[in-house]
Amino acid sequence: AIYIGGSRFGARAYADNPETEELLALMDMVHENDKRIYLTVNTLLKQREIEEGLYDYILPFYENGLDAVIVQDLGVADYISKAFPLMPIHLSTQMSVVGGEVVSLFKDMNVTRIVPARELSLEEVASLKKSSGMEIETFIHGALCYCYSGQCLLSSLVGERSGNRGRCAQPCRLKYSLYDGNEELLEGKYLLSPKDINTLKHIGNLMECGIDSFKIEGRMKKPQYTAGVAASYKLVTNVYLEYGIKKGEEFLKENPELLKNTFENTLELYNRGGTTNGYFFNYHGKQMMSPERPNHYGYKVGEVKSVKGINAGIKYNKSLTPGDVLEIRLSDTDFYEFTVGKRLLEEKQGEYTTNVAPSFKLKEGLPVYRTKNAALLDKIEEDYLKKEPQYPVYGKLYAYAGSKAVLTIERKSEIIDDILISVRTDEELEPAQNKPTDKEALEKTLNKTGESKFRFEGLEIETDGKTFIPVGTLKNLRRKAFEELEEKIGKEYKRNIRNVKKPASPDLSKYKESEGKTVRDIIVQLTTVEQYENLVDTDLYNVMYLDIQNSSLNEQLAMAERAAEAGKEVYLVLPHIFREKDKKRYEAFAEKIEGSKLDGFLIHNLEELVYTTSLKGKFKIRTDSNLYCMNSFAEAFLKDRGVERITTPVEETCSEIKEALNTDFDTIIYGRPTVMVSTQCLRDNYLKCEKGRVTDGLSIRNEEGNSFPVRQICTSCLNLIYDKDVLNITGLTEEVDDLSPRG
Repeated sequence: AIYIGGSRFGARAYADNPETEELLALMDMVHENDKRIYLTVNTLLKQREIEEGLYDYILPFYENGLDAVIVQDLGVADYISKAFPLMPIHLSTQMSVVGGEVVSLFKDMNVTRIVPARELSLEEVASLKKSSGMEIETFIHGALCYCYSGQCLLSSLVGERSGNRGRCAQPCRLKYSLYDGNEELLEGKYLLSPKDINTLKHIGNLMECGIDSFKIEGRMKKPQYTAGVAASYKLVTNVYLEYGIKKGEEFLKENPELLKNTFENTLELYNRGGTTNGYFFNYHGKQMMSPERPNHYGYKVGEVKSVKGINAGIKYNKSLTPGDVLEIRLSDTDFYEFTVGKRLLEEKQGEYTTNVAPSFKLKEGLPVYRTKNAALLDKIEEDYLKKEPQYPVYGKLYAYAGSKAVLTIERKSEIIDDILISVRTDEELEPAQNKPTDKEALEKTLNKTGESKFRFEGLEIETDGKTFIPVGTLKNLRRKAFEELEEKIGKEYKRNIRNVKKPASPDLSKYKESEGKTVRDIIVQLTTVEQYENLVDTDLYNVMYLDIQNSSLNEQLAMAERAAEAGKEVYLVLPHIFREKDKKRYEAFAEKIEGSKLDGFLIHNLEELVYTTSLKGKFKIRTDSNLYCMNSFAEAFLKDRGVERITTPVEETCSEIKEALNTDFDTIIYGRPTVMVSTQCLRDNYLKCEKGRVTDGLSIRNEEGNSFPVRQICTSCLNLIYDKDVLNITGLTEEVDDLSPRG
């Protein structure tokens, strides 16, 4: 299968995305090759985009047999399920799904697959597969985000390019310095830049835990990268498919060069200071990061053996090819790059001499890395990119004098039913006057498929050996058969559009409980014990969001009781991510929570929505700004599933909020937005883990000098990175009044 974005609503807005007609033709080609094609509709959509563009955008692809859409926006999922009931929906990794229980929220939709958060361990993936009963797709190769995908606002709030809208500028790949208070601990490192994930050596483990689909992340890479990496994984995966997991492992141990060479090829195509197994086997760690270099690191192929002035004699241990690009590396940031020339390479086998810049500090022993392997790229180009795809079919020709010639073609498929078609000549075959056309000649002519979309994997000939068939007659018969086959394949995928309709905006009138009310809540969200002690007994506010997550649940419930006695409405803030270990921690306190003075919960994710609605008692549920609600369809999704109030996303303008939301909502008027939620811990990775004793004080500064505070949530082992600026719209009284938030 392939994922691809069209001209709108995809998470790669700056890619060379095809327009509608081009994409429709591409869909046909993919289906002719017995592959599936999935359309990325994985950005957050605003109200007007859904109402005016989404239906008409998807309709031609739906009719033409699009196999599925992948979505991030809850409203988009709801809309597509209503508009296109036969369209499978895949939940994007940008939904940050970590628990199988979320499928209960989508039971009335045609959701067939979950692409969970990349941060899950192998055990968590297996558990999610079992509890959800869904197809599970995981990322197995390519770029990793530092942040939980979909939870990052850094590009949006710093560079005004929203990752949630497909325009991520990748600020995580820039340099930052690490500070504790005003003390600089690390200067100018790529602190937020993970290595690429590479699981080629663990395919058996991944298959064994029940993953249905392996996803290779291209990140707008060149075709050679995509083809080369996909071929590497197909080679290894096919070993396990052919032999089974246990015997497949034995086969690879007996043939170590296969895995070694294939793995090296993936490193030569792209790596960031080596690779990582991702989160399948690690919760986090410095070994997953590439703080010295954020881009392609290359592959070590030799070292400097001799130095004469500005001449470097390089001893290489890997075959070099003219056109290779090499780096003599003093450090990750100080290196000399050059291209291997044909003449110099041929002069002395095993050693290569090159001149370097006079300013470069050349010395013996410096490593030499190859950042472009010309031979590998040429081979990939030859094997995959220069060849027009031809799909195998099976044919049988019946050729007897006195009867019409009949060509039967069978196209076998792993996706749809096998297709069988038969065509015949217009006229009966005449007996040969001189030399009849023998079986070998018939087979040779039919097998010359040239630039056709199909080729014969198998061809059977039945003939009496008494007839002469002109070459032109055979070619016309084959052309007619292939045309009918192509047409029939297209029909197998096309859908009848009579059963689809454009959904109306949802009716949310039943949720407008505060119609006509003028009282507005003043809500404070408290993150430290000091804040709590200073504010708990004041009359500056009437609603408390208790977000002191590094305290025990016993302590938090005691704080909630005291705040309730002080006349406050109290909501317990749940973690940004609610993994199995978090769920178990809260479930252990179920009775105390259910009997507490809490009025409700502020939630950040779908797992918490399922958890809080399952509790005994009448708790109110409110969503934080990162459980994105940018349109009325997302609003209806959340309201229909028990949410009382929604906090508006920080990426929306006042006019967009008014256009989208129809019921009670809250909006943030003061505070630092969270721009990253990560399992990677800056303290643990670059200093040492303090086991929860120190939670604040760290910050990172970019090269412009902007400082981003960091908070460790040790109870959930999360790092929160906050915006460099405080969001402050307290002076915009008229605009806020016009917006009419409830809190």
